[in-house]
Amino acid sequence: MKKGSIWNISKYLLCYLFAVAACLVIAAEATAGSLSTPNYRIDYCQAKTAPVTIEQAIQCDYQPNYSPLNSGLAESPRWIRVQIFDQPIDRAAFAIRVGPYFLKKIELFQLTSKGWTSQKAGSRLANDGSHRDIGAHLFIASPTPENHNTYYLKIDASSLTHIVISASSWPSSGIQVSERLLGIGAQVGILFAILVFSIVSFGLNPSADLGSL
Repeated sequence: MKKGSIWNISKYLLCYLFAVAACLVIAAEATAGSLSTPNYRIDYCQAKTAPVTIEQAIQCDYQPNYSPLNSGLAESPRWIRVQIFDQPIDRAAFAIRVGPYFLKKIELFQLTSKGWTSQKAGSRLANDGSHRDIGAHLFIASPTPENHNTYYLKIDASSLTHIVISASSWPSSGIQVSERLLGIGAQVGILFAILVFSIVSFGLNPSADLGSL
């Protein structure tokens, strides 16, 4: 087998491993009702025209399947409902994690005795860092008798944006944090290995690599 072929196979293998690691991390964060998270459900507003207010949003038909509001790259409001079914017996609050971090504007609505309240976060919004998490934004929501553990998210995003949402107890355990860091570290490590292999491959056989472009 030629040396160039070996390097190409190695690069494809590393790309595959990186894709698998990324899928495992996303699945671990987004799986509802796992042993490390409360039992919850995520539904998307199916209206063709996005609601403007929270009063309009709660009347929307919510379904678990995601359907883009438009086919272009322009951003539009996306309403998402998060229902947490576990009772916070030993939990002071729930943490709702929304990613990826580059989402410009996210608003979490919660019904309280004083009416609807909201928290805002996003990559373009100035805040004190309380909503920042590793690669995402974090909202801490304290359950109230009025909201029945139901929360609404308003996210400005394009139809191509893959939004990842998960819920966990708060404060979260150090095991969950370490697992997420380990998964991110694995992805970065594999990506770095792909870069090194690509540079070495180009150094060994630059004419073949340029000829394939």
